[in-house]
Amino acid sequence: MTVRIARIGACLTAAAALVIGVSACSAGQVTQTADTVAAVPGANLTVGENIMMNDVMVAWTGPQGYPTGGNAPLILRIFNNGPEAVVLEGVSVAPGDDDSPGAAGVRLVTDSAPAPSDSGSPSGDASGAPAPAPGSSAINVTILPNDMQQLVQGEGPYLEITGLTGKFSPGESLLMTFTFTGMEPLTAEIPMGLPMEPVERSHAEFPEEGEGH
Repeated sequence: MTVRIARIGACLTAAAALVIGVSACSAGQVTQTADTVAAVPGANLTVGENIMMNDVMVAWTGPQGYPTGGNAPLILRIFNNGPEAVVLEGVSVAPGDDDSPGAAGVRLVTDSAPAPSDSGSPSGDASGAPAPAPGSSAINVTILPNDMQQLVQGEGPYLEITGLTGKFSPGESLLMTFTFTGMEPLTAEIPMGLPMEPVERSHAEFPEEGEGH
């Protein structure tokens, strides 16, 4: 399944129409605030009947974007509304082409390296399996029933897109595929987010009268 997201301009237009519609509600009518989707730059995705990924985006890095060969953190929040745990087992990025960039892969980044065991080998679980090192290409993130898993840089483990095949600029999207155990993979365009604060603009300076003559 492939999902395409609308451009930011279309989102803003839809948001404006929604505001007008809500303001026209009269007393006694039931508003639809609970069902309203905010005009945010990320992609809102549904997998199966119970999995939702809201406002998925590549983190903003500035108007210059990300360079060819660079890495980019993904902002991902997964909601499991079902009665059973689910596992996000894979995330990939299309290789891209002349019109849009791609990436070599996606890795799970943890906050810190696993503590070494007494033998000097990487620590592991009770089964003796080694713990995944920071930056592991194996993505096995479990989302418990009726719970949410947040993968955001600076707030715990997160996903990092690696080896961009071209310059990734604001306004562009990466074609990404998300695979959950036992479910059909979902492919969607994931855009770069917007800055949390207004971007500084340079001001043109004009010579005062009499200067330059």
